[in-house]
Amino acid sequence: ITALLTAVGMVAQGTVAPGATPLWEGAAWLGLFLLVDLVETLVLRRVRPRAWMPAAHVAVTLGFLARFIWLFQGGDHPGMVLLILHVGAASMVLPRREAFLAAAAIVALYGAVVFAAPRMLPLPDRIPAQQLGRMVGQVFTFAVASGAVAWFVTAVQRTIGDREARLQAALEEHNSSARLAALGVQAAGIAHELGTPLSSIDMLAAEAQAYPQDAGDALATLRAQVQRCRGILDRVRDQSA
Repeated sequence: ITALLTAVGMVAQGTVAPGATPLWEGAAWLGLFLLVDLVETLVLRRVRPRAWMPAAHVAVTLGFLARFIWLFQGGDHPGMVLLILHVGAASMVLPRREAFLAAAAIVALYGAVVFAAPRMLPLPDRIPAQQLGRMVGQVFTFAVASGAVAWFVTAVQRTIGDREARLQAALEEHNSSARLAALGVQAAGIAHELGTPLSSIDMLAAEAQAYPQDAGDALATLRAQVQRCRGILDRVRDQSA
C-alpha cells in the first residue's frame, strides 16, 4: 500500500511536469506493480513461506519505486520522505540484520534521488555550496531517521517475540502441571478402586491358610476379586489409549 501511494504521487507529479512521462505509461507501470503483488499473494497462499520471500518482496518493491521516481521526475518531490514508511514495513517482516540492510538500501535510493534523479526544476551544472550542504544534510537526516525507525521497530518485534516465547513456555508449564494433576487424581482413583478387592484377597488368603479344608469357597471368591482387579487395570489401560 505504501509503495502504491508513493507511486501514485509520482504519477500525479509527472503528469504536470514539463516533458513528463505520459499518464498511460504510468498507469501501465502501476498495473504491472499490482500484477506482481497479486502473483506474490497467490504464490504465498499455495506455497509454504520461505525465509527469503520477505527480502525478495522488499527488493521488488524498491525496484518499482526507483523506476517510478526516475520516470516521473521525482528528484525534488517532497513525498519522497514517504520512503521511510518502507523502512518500517521492511523492519516488521525481516530479521534484524536484513532489516538494517533494507534500511541502508532505502537510504541509498533516497540519496540517489536527491543527487541524481530527474527533477521538475533541474539543478545547475555547478551546485552552490549552500544547496549542496542542504542536500547532504537532507540525506543525512533521512539516514538517521531510517536507522532510528529500523532500530525501534526491530526492538519492538524482538520484545514481542520474547514475550510470546515466555508466554508459550508458561502455557506449556501450566499444561504439564495440569496433566500431572490429572494423573495424580487418576492414580488416587485407581488406588481407591483396587484397595477394596486387594483387602478382600488378603482376607481370603489368610482364611484359606487358616482353614485349608474349607478353602474351596474362599479360593473361588479370591479368584473373582483377582478378576475384578484385572478389569480395573484393563479399563485404565483403555482410557489411557
